[in-house]
Amino acid sequence: MERRQLLLGLAALGLTGCAANGIAVRADQDTASSLLANAPTNDPLETVTYLMMEGEQRSVTDKDTPPFNTRWTHSANPLIIDMFNKIGFDVQNQGDCWSWCAATVSWCLQHCGYSITSMPAWARSYEDYAVGTDNPRQGDLAVFEHTTGSGGHIAFYLDRTATRVLVRGGNQEQDVTGATECITGDRPNNKIKDSIYLIDGPAMKLKTYRRYYRT
Repeated sequence: MERRQLLLGLAALGLTGCAANGIAVRADQDTASSLLANAPTNDPLETVTYLMMEGEQRSVTDKDTPPFNTRWTHSANPLIIDMFNKIGFDVQNQGDCWSWCAATVSWCLQHCGYSITSMPAWARSYEDYAVGTDNPRQGDLAVFEHTTGSGGHIAFYLDRTATRVLVRGGNQEQDVTGATECITGDRPNNKIKDSIYLIDGPAMKLKTYRRYYRT
């Protein structure tokens, strides 16, 4: 799919955003590239766990900058940008301003040699991906849909109860809320972490569990 077509599709789905005002310095870009290059390649769940843990590193030039596993408030996080770029989607230094849960999952899958969808920056492109299952195991994909609109969320499954599911992935909520340069209002400053979601919530509900396979 051409980039223009993908941009138009994502715009229609409400996934586009505005650019952050700053661009990360070269040292931070190098750190982000090194983090991704050194990520494990055997299992996508292991990969996202590595990003969650090792991504706690902070900028070498500005210790007030959030960690690399977190949306940055004042400049584009090069780790997020690199994940988008490596799955074939050029966000042009806008990575922090887009919904990046699908980019995180897609990059982890691709990094470990698994197939990704033709719309890897859109969470719900994984609704029919690979094989569905009603008995998820750790590392399977959990795909959610918003109750209004065409948006959704995707992450790696960890555990569940009758009403909730625990997942690990990108663009998930922190406890601390606040505005960023490209996201206004009192919203969480999102990061790669574990989060618990309702299976059938008022704003978002679980759509399907998917079990991936190697290309």
